[in-house]
Amino acid sequence: MSEYPHAKKLDVTKDVEKFKEIKDSMAMQYPFELDPFQQHAVCKMEEDESVFVAAHTSAGKTVVAEYAVALCKKNRTRVIYTSPIKALSNQKFRDFKLTFDDVGLITGDIQLNTEANCLIMTTEILRSMLYNHSEVIRELEWVIFDEVHYINNIERGHVWEEVLIMLPKHVKIVMLSATVPNCLEFADWVGRINKRIIYVVETLKRPVPLEHFLYCGQDGKTRNDIFLIFDTEGNFKNSGYQKAVEAKDKAQKNQKYGMGQVGPVGGHPWQLNKNNKNVYINLISYLNTKDLLPMIVFIFSRQRCDETAQILNSVDLTSESEKFAIHHFFNRCIDRLTGSDKELPQVLLMQELCKRGFAVHHSGILPIIKEVVELLFQKGLVKILFATETFAMGMAGRAGRRGLDSTGTVIILAKGSEPPEISSLTTILKGKPVKLESRFRITYSMMLNLLRIEELRIEDMLSNSYVESASLRMVVQRKERLKKVEENILALPQLECPNCNLPPNGKMDTTLLGYFNSLINYYKTTKELWSLLILKGKEAKLFTMGRVLIIHYPPLGIAGRLAVILRSIIENGKLSLTLFIPTSTTSVANEVKLKAFNALNREERRSKAEIGLLEHALLHGIDGLDVKTFSEYTPYTILETTLDCLLAVCKRTIPKLDAEAINQEYQRSKQPSNRSNSPDRNIKKIIFELNQLSEKIVKNRQEVEKEEGGKNNNKIDEFIHILGMDLDKKEISLVEIINRRQMEQTKQTLIHQTSSHSMSEESAGRLKVLRTLGYIDRENVVELKGKIACEISNQVRE
Repeated sequence: MSEYPHAKKLDVTKDVEKFKEIKDSMAMQYPFELDPFQQHAVCKMEEDESVFVAAHTSAGKTVVAEYAVALCKKNRTRVIYTSPIKALSNQKFRDFKLTFDDVGLITGDIQLNTEANCLIMTTEILRSMLYNHSEVIRELEWVIFDEVHYINNIERGHVWEEVLIMLPKHVKIVMLSATVPNCLEFADWVGRINKRIIYVVETLKRPVPLEHFLYCGQDGKTRNDIFLIFDTEGNFKNSGYQKAVEAKDKAQKNQKYGMGQVGPVGGHPWQLNKNNKNVYINLISYLNTKDLLPMIVFIFSRQRCDETAQILNSVDLTSESEKFAIHHFFNRCIDRLTGSDKELPQVLLMQELCKRGFAVHHSGILPIIKEVVELLFQKGLVKILFATETFAMGMAGRAGRRGLDSTGTVIILAKGSEPPEISSLTTILKGKPVKLESRFRITYSMMLNLLRIEELRIEDMLSNSYVESASLRMVVQRKERLKKVEENILALPQLECPNCNLPPNGKMDTTLLGYFNSLINYYKTTKELWSLLILKGKEAKLFTMGRVLIIHYPPLGIAGRLAVILRSIIENGKLSLTLFIPTSTTSVANEVKLKAFNALNREERRSKAEIGLLEHALLHGIDGLDVKTFSEYTPYTILETTLDCLLAVCKRTIPKLDAEAINQEYQRSKQPSNRSNSPDRNIKKIIFELNQLSEKIVKNRQEVEKEEGGKNNNKIDEFIHILGMDLDKKEISLVEIINRRQMEQTKQTLIHQTSSHSMSEESAGRLKVLRTLGYIDRENVVELKGKIACEISNQVRE
């Protein structure tokens, strides 16, 4: 069975035979030959199938979108084209109007021809329509999602997931995206939630290849200092980079002797503006002579966009006829503004900038002015556009126009004293495409809307989200594994005593298995408390050198043994301990034990560790001591370990230990010729202190037994007596108990994974908040307050 049964990738390296059959009867004819990937998409759309087209910008994805519109026009149905930003919606509206008559636009700012069969809108508008049961949705045949890789956007990516989940099953989907590495995975998720096959059409071919340059010009003499660093094949040009380095070095020397100016990294604002102005003036002059205008300058700051446009107020790039055309067009566009709105500072400033061939485009610009700027730029009347990254989407924001340019030109301004590092350039220009990832999140608005419409449960929205896509794919396999585990549990032999088996339903679990479950939970909780103490910074006094601990260490078969801290280190919030541990075997025997333990698989190691813990708890108590008496020649080991081995922390601390001397003695003792030598005084001191502590513990035990009338507290003996078992059977029964517990754990995990999702707790918490604040009642029915909140939220999103 395929890993992605709801997605199928098509071979775009060959022409499509079926395309030749339908070519003459297509819903739309093109004046050029379609590329293979376009042919595949068109054929599948003719078969009423959904497609996911992943290709580079300028590859021709718009052809696929246009064909969906043409099919709806032919079938007299409706199509919605969604984009992530208003600027792209405005642009597509203008483009589609040139091809189709019946086109409408709906954004938060503008509504034009809302009854059209082709509606262009932002994704948030479509989401509102779905929540509000718009009449448009009932007549819908196709939805086109442009720039679908925008699902990766942290702030708004969840909107795409909500829309894809809520779309009616009869609606067919066209998804257009930049190249991404996990097309099939994403398409499989969309196909799974919509119960259809998504055909993936992917091409890495770039019709207009890009050339990347470093511009190092600073003044008139260095105006032509532009160097190719990546060619059209994507190869790094080291010779070009070295020339850029030499140009910067030369500029630095000239600056030193007062022969020129180089833009510093820091300095006074007026000096920075002057250097920026020189760089842009010389770059614009160079591009103008090479006929490479118009140009978009991407700046990741609205303020810097405005400031850069202002410092170039002495530069004029337009002719008298172009100035007249700009003036006439600008005034005609702002005629819809009323009264003093036409005299707003931003309107007047932008008009003046446009007349000189400059413009600014970012979210702080009035919507009508942004649209004017977009149109003037498309007409070629705006020569230099300073814009934030949002303008990069769609036709207007790319280098290299198909059918107009042989190559696209990308220029990186190197305004510092040296060019960017090669590694940085390679990462930016040759980096791997970003995977499509879920940005799904639970919002109060989403929950209120879902509760209000009642057709889709909150649980359904969560379980169908892209974040749960892996779980969706694994449901069948998990159900099969769950069935097998349940069969294995039923096949387990019954233990000899009812005290070892599970209790009847509803009864308290007093069996050995119940005790074992409680024991493991106790150790887990204790470890969490130790970790919390470390995070709180309480470890300094607790885990100091010389502190005596009670530990268990499964690789050596140690449980309830005394150990002494020689060193403690905290790294990334985790405690690492170096311990001195007296053992019953020599260092050679210890190494054999370690090797045998490490040869076990993960489950076997876990089982051995848990058996040791259970036996120790039955014999000596949960954090009791397995009392041993040591001599100064007792074998010992020094181990690096973590909190996993900790059972208890003793009050006793052995002062004034020399950890370095102890470690050196340990290394010497490993040599056979040194084993009979008298140990270091530090080791003698540790052995003496541990013996004293052991004697004290034995004495305390005897006093407790005496007070209890000499009652035998040996838990394992009592247990064996109850079971009526031989000592030889003890370990076998413990293994059976632990195996049963592990199977039960696996069963519960699989049940949870097949019936739950990762955000269930968060959704329950948010429901509680909405109930407390009076947005919903006890039955989760939306109150008037909640309905008002839904409407306000919808207006804000639009």
